[in-house]
Amino acid sequence: MNINSDYSLELNNLLSLCNRNVKVIVISILTFMILSAGWAVYNKPYWVVSTKLVKSSSGSDFTNYISRLKKIENINSLSDLGSSAVWFESFYEMFNLPESKHSFYNDNRFDNEDINQWSKRLIITKDNNSYIVSFKSDSADKSKSILEAYLIFVNKEVKNELYKKANSYKNIVVNELNEDISIEKNKAKNKLDLIIMKSELSYKVALAAGQEKPLLIHTKNDIFDTSLGYKGIEEEIKQLKEIKRSNELILISKRLNNLNLKLSSIKSSNIPKMINFMSYQQKGKYQGTDYPVTFNKAMFVLFGMFIGLIVGVGVALIRDNRKRK
Repeated sequence: MNINSDYSLELNNLLSLCNRNVKVIVISILTFMILSAGWAVYNKPYWVVSTKLVKSSSGSDFTNYISRLKKIENINSLSDLGSSAVWFESFYEMFNLPESKHSFYNDNRFDNEDINQWSKRLIITKDNNSYIVSFKSDSADKSKSILEAYLIFVNKEVKNELYKKANSYKNIVVNELNEDISIEKNKAKNKLDLIIMKSELSYKVALAAGQEKPLLIHTKNDIFDTSLGYKGIEEEIKQLKEIKRSNELILISKRLNNLNLKLSSIKSSNIPKMINFMSYQQKGKYQGTDYPVTFNKAMFVLFGMFIGLIVGVGVALIRDNRKRK
C-alpha cells in the first residue's frame, strides 16, 4: 500500500507540475509538431531505379588498333588501353568523379536543387565482377531517363580518355622514332663520308698504279680497294656523292630504312572512330520500386509531438526547481 501511495503521490506531483507549466508544455509540443510536419512535407516520396552492369565485350576495333600499334612498336603501356577490364574499371572511376556529375548536371539541368545533393543520388556499387548503378527522383520515368543518360555520358567520357591516351602514346612513339632517325642519319652521313674518303684514296692509288680496268681476280684490301680500277672507282665516287647530295641515306643504313618504315606505319595508323564503343554491358532491364519510397508521415508527426511533450516536461521541471531555490 505504501508503494502505491508513493506512486500516486509522484503522479499527482507530475500532474500538478504540468498544470502549472501547461503553456510551456503546449508550446514545446506545438513547436516539435510543426518541425516534424515541415520535415515530413519537405521529404517527398522518391522512386529508385537501378540496373546491373558487367564488363563489355565490344570495342574490338579499338582493340585491333592497339594490337597493330604494338606490332609496329612494342609499348607495354598500350596493352592496358585494349583491355575491356581496364575500360570497365575506368567507367567506375569516371562515374564517381564529382567533375563528371557536375558536368552532366550543368549540361542538362534535370532538377532545380543543390548540385551536391543531386550528385549523391547517383550511386554505383561493386558487386563481385559487376556494378549496380541507381538513381532516385520524384518519379520512376525521371529516375530511369536520368540514369540512362548519365550512363551514356560516362561511357562517352571513358571513350574520350582512351582517345587521349592512345594519341599520347602514339605521339610519344613518333617523337622517339624521330629522335632515333635523326641519330641514325648522322651515323649514316659519317659512314658515307668515310666511304667516299676511302674511295678517293683508292682512286689515287689505282691511278698511280696505272690500273684502269677492274681486276679479274678480286683481292680485298681493307685500306685501299683498287679492284674496280680507277675508272670504276671514279664512277663509284660519283654515285656515292650523288647519294650524299640527294640524302638517300637508307642505301647506307639498313636500320634507318627500318625506322622510316615504322614511322610511316604509325603515322598512317589512325585511331578508329569507335562509334559503337561501350565500356560496359547492361545485364537485364532497368528495375524500379513498385511504390515510391517514403515513410509514415502521420506517425512521424505524432513522434515529434511525443518528443515535444518530453522536452516540455523537462523544461517545466527545470523551471520548478529554480523557483524552489
